[in-house]
Amino acid sequence: MKIILIAMCALLVSSCFPEDEKAKPDSGATENISHADKETSNLIAGNYMLDWASRVRVVMVQMIVSKELKIEDLRFNSPETLSDLKDPKTGVFHPDGGGMEYFDPPEGYADKGVTPQWTFNGEFEIDGLADESNTLSGHSEIIAFLSGVSKLACERTNAKLGISGIPRLLSNQSELIKKSMIDGDEKYDLPVDHRPLLDQPEFSGKSAGCFELRGGGSYVFYRVLVSR
Repeated sequence: MKIILIAMCALLVSSCFPEDEKAKPDSGATENISHADKETSNLIAGNYMLDWASRVRVVMVQMIVSKELKIEDLRFNSPETLSDLKDPKTGVFHPDGGGMEYFDPPEGYADKGVTPQWTFNGEFEIDGLADESNTLSGHSEIIAFLSGVSKLACERTNAKLGISGIPRLLSNQSELIKKSMIDGDEKYDLPVDHRPLLDQPEFSGKSAGCFELRGGGSYVFYRVLVSR
């Protein structure tokens, strides 16, 4: 039985979970970040953040297989809101669910005076990542967003991923980015209709990157967890 589950995990990861732009995090990254200069700390945090998101993807697959859940069942409540979960086994960051550790980006990675905020939702798709054989994620990508990163961090992250500069969104997507697959006051349902996230060619086929919101001055990192 264990061999079958492992095989299923491997199949799901290869078919539904994008594996490009893999990070190579610094060993002991979280401890090193606070002792590095600003530019170096951004690089270390960016590497760790990409690696962390990759590990979240693996945990999601393990939960789907071992706990017999669907993608839409998963919840990304932060440690502060775990008590809001209707069923602990659906919580990616809950000990009875995925048991994944939560990553709070260091202060140096955030924009000045801003507390970075993770959200996880299926509101968007990324051009060039479509997988017509994928039956797990429905119509949209499941994407992790980190709002409030600094401009320098955004630039460094994109440079690492081969993206030129910091593309700015041409449409206002702020409210949709704020939505998250969590249990709480509002129930989250995956949308039936999907919308392209970015309208610049630099992000076509990119499962990770950083962009500037339409209004300017606010930067958001994204990482695709499951491609549609």
